[in-house]
Amino acid sequence: MRSLNPHIYRPFAISVAAGAAACGAVLLLTSLIMYVLGLPAEAGGAFGLLSLGAGCLTAGYVLGRKKRRSGIKQGILCGAALFLLCFIGSFFFGGATFFGFLTRLFVCLAAGVVGGVAGVNGKIK
Repeated sequence: MRSLNPHIYRPFAISVAAGAAACGAVLLLTSLIMYVLGLPAEAGGAFGLLSLGAGCLTAGYVLGRKKRRSGIKQGILCGAALFLLCFIGSFFFGGATFFGFLTRLFVCLAAGVVGGVAGVNGKIK
């Protein structure tokens, strides 16, 4: 019987870490755009969702490329993991609302599924 660590946990952890890094990079980029353009703080919510979606898309894509099967399932797992990280963070830093919960959940799962399917079916090597 094979160990589950190199076959299940390690690719998942690498994918979620790549997604979190991508989310942070897009968040820094969008904050720079907001600063340069002088956008109001209310636009930060939309840019935050954009960065969260980019992170979930990246995580799903990386795991889909590693597993090469079940892109929808892999994307849902990555999207759910990053959503849980975001949801836990929203309790510590405030701003946990029901509408925000549903919006973030939808964005995370949809972007994760798109990334997972693109990773499995992608031709980029």
